[in-house]
Amino acid sequence: MVYALGKDNSEGQLGLGHIYPRDVPELILSLKDAGERIDYLECGFKHCVAKSSLGKMYTWGWGAKG
Repeated sequence: MVYALGKDNSEGQLGLGHIYPRDVPELILSLKDAGERIDYLECGFKHCVAKSSLGKMYTWGWGAKG
């Protein structure tokens, strides 16, 4: 399971399905619902990329600089 938190979520970069900041960790439900284990996660300037155990890639946030 992957959790996210942060003060800036203006571009959805926390992957929570909204743009509100979070002070405490919140489960990223879309990754949980996919039913796969996340093996690798990388975050950059307002975006994130995750790779699952099945080799699938998931991305979210602002893609202009990613």
